[in-house]
Amino acid sequence: MKAANIPKLVEYGAHDLGMTGFDWIEETDADVAELLDTGLLPVRLVSAAPKGSDPFASENGQSLIVASEYENITRKYMERKRVRVSLPANVWGDGSFSTRRCRPDRGQHGHRVGAAIQWVGGGR
Repeated sequence: MKAANIPKLVEYGAHDLGMTGFDWIEETDADVAELLDTGLLPVRLVSAAPKGSDPFASENGQSLIVASEYENITRKYMERKRVRVSLPANVWGDGSFSTRRCRPDRGQHGHRVGAAIQWVGGGR
């Protein structure tokens, strides 16, 4: 069972209890109660970009193309930073991904490529 599915399975009543990361509760916006924070393996999402680049620098107001397993958390974070974002890729927890083929430094529509996110969790 994938950790990403657990919050919604518990919310819908398919399971009585779930053990998953708070990141997936946030990402899925699941309506569940946190009963215990084990403190085990805390999640730390960080942003990553090619060395020497500044993915947040404005370039004709174009959207950043962002690869992220956490689509909703990414969108919320980028909205707070007032950065337009496009998430064309599906990136899965096992490291596999799928995306449209594009030049290494430019997306399909000429957008800059290379930003991920840094999630500052909170609100537990």
